[in-house]
Amino acid sequence: MQPSRGERDPILIAAAGPERRRTTSNAEGRFRFVHVTPGSWWIGPAQPDFGHTDPTRDSIALGQLVEVPAVKTTVDVEVNLQRGLVIRGRIVAPDGGPVVRGHVTASRKGVAQRVSTNTAADGTFTLGPLLPGTWGLSAGDSHPQRRAALRVEVDAGATNVVIRLRPAAELVVRVVDAQGRPVPGVDVRVT
Repeated sequence: MQPSRGERDPILIAAAGPERRRTTSNAEGRFRFVHVTPGSWWIGPAQPDFGHTDPTRDSIALGQLVEVPAVKTTVDVEVNLQRGLVIRGRIVAPDGGPVVRGHVTASRKGVAQRVSTNTAADGTFTLGPLLPGTWGLSAGDSHPQRRAALRVEVDAGATNVVIRLRPAAELVVRVVDAQGRPVPGVDVRVT
């Protein structure tokens, strides 16, 4: 069946590798891809440029992971798409000021979807589209006097989330031998 250009949302099927394909579902919500390489594929909504989505528009969250076996010629899949939710908030420095060019990532156990973004000039961010449920947010920036924030758990759809970065610590190291005497010239690495 050749998919028709109907009134449905475009559907993207993307390989776990670099190959990507795109078509539009027909009036019955059906679509077909032929000559699909075996492996893991995501089936979900396409973006016009396969690139960054605008999380503030009425988006549809990612569909699902599909395994295409090497021995089967046809794989039937039903994709139940949901309207995407967003998480809105801001990243602040230890002193409470906005973090410019900070980054925040949302991830969730058991879900391969991961969404990242950078903060705006006022430290605000919008992450999405996300599936409903609780998401872990990790945030940080490249400032040498700040450390990444502790992971924050919030529900998709949350607003006014504030993630505070922690002040960087200073380590003072003294290398000594078995008798407690200083040992000069030792390279010390912190990991």
